[in-house]
Amino acid sequence: MNLDELNKKIVNNFNWLTEIGFLGKEVLSGYSFTKTTPSNKHIFGFSYISYETYHLVMVADGFLSFNSVEFILHKKLKKYPNDFHMSDLTFGDMRFPTTDTRNISIYTSEDFEKLVPIWTQDIKEKVLPFFDQWSNLKKINDEIINKISRQELPNYIPGETSFKKMIIMKLCNNPDYLSYISEREHILFNAMEKDKKKYEPYYNLFMELKAELENTPPLYL
Repeated sequence: MNLDELNKKIVNNFNWLTEIGFLGKEVLSGYSFTKTTPSNKHIFGFSYISYETYHLVMVADGFLSFNSVEFILHKKLKKYPNDFHMSDLTFGDMRFPTTDTRNISIYTSEDFEKLVPIWTQDIKEKVLPFFDQWSNLKKINDEIINKISRQELPNYIPGETSFKKMIIMKLCNNPDYLSYISEREHILFNAMEKDKKKYEPYYNLFMELKAELENTPPLYL
């Protein structure tokens, strides 16, 4: 099967997702589904691995993109196009448990059809409940920001994690926000003193974001 045939198979077998608000589209390495709500986007999809034939891997990390967070951050990141990773994914679980189909070859339509029930079950029992569970930014603040270690946090908040943490803490009125800001400013200032060329963009972005958040009211009291 070629990529066009795979994409058509995905559209035909998962068109039920459009009935619950998801829109599908072809992407560089697969096919993704996105549902847009007033406060966030729900994103998941299939990625392709090509060997002698094609393998489909369900990428069911359940990524959420929160408009309130990404709008503030990307407004600042645009000033530094070569220094930062421009990811609009606010939250996801990199260790999300889905059925491993990476070693199952897809040569024919019949091969694909055999996997459809597995992927459908994963979407209904793992992906969609994940979106329901984590669609509130305050819960991410309470259960992730407050409880997950700094080393593990990038597994949940991808792309410029520390800056997104800043924004989430401020929007959620986190009582530890000011102490976190003070700690980050100290760390970045010392890093810039040692290697100004490397860390100056981080320090400058931090200070600009800090100033912006000082005038940003929290979403939760």
